[in-house]
Amino acid sequence: MFGATGYGDERWDELSWPETVYRECVFSRTRIPLQAYFGNARFERCVFDGARLHDLTSTHQAQFVECAFRGKIQDVNFWGTPTERTAALGRDRNAFTGNDFTSADLLGVAFKHIDLHAQRFPGLPDYAVLDRVDQRVAAALAAMAEWPDDDIKTEAALSLRFGANAAIEYNDGHALVSRSWVGRRLPPDVHDQIFWMLVNYSDDQQ
Repeated sequence: MFGATGYGDERWDELSWPETVYRECVFSRTRIPLQAYFGNARFERCVFDGARLHDLTSTHQAQFVECAFRGKIQDVNFWGTPTERTAALGRDRNAFTGNDFTSADLLGVAFKHIDLHAQRFPGLPDYAVLDRVDQRVAAALAAMAEWPDDDIKTEAALSLRFGANAAIEYNDGHALVSRSWVGRRLPPDVHDQIFWMLVNYSDDQQ
């Protein structure tokens, strides 16, 4: 666990939660355990260079400010709002700004209640921060209606609707979209076609 809940033999009273700050630390190829509990940890100008960031969902109170992420990040949730114990934390927002993901490969990474435009992400042709994701998805599904392969349409529809619903619930209709966001199990040519439909959506398609 990164964030302490007590020191020495002192038991955590759960009334206040001390913050553990990591400032300008380098986590180079660090083997972070799967499902590690981050606790009330704040990372400032830290570098995660090839660290194992995989299958991490217990990050509800962690904060990241001007950190750099390099290498593969898979099945990780980042939260802009803590989901519990806000009174003990003394805040109802997690700082999450100025982070650099331009050298990261993001697979199944969720940014919840986070300003995506306040981060740096790898751009086209592989990633795009998009608005009105529900409208883009609706237009893509309509364009796919005449496709002959029902299995591909069903798989794509499940992924796209899930992504659109998450974008509405967590980020005011915005999302970081990639080919894996479209659906991991789809053929590469289908990934490409749907991804560019989402990117190139315009109001004229309504």
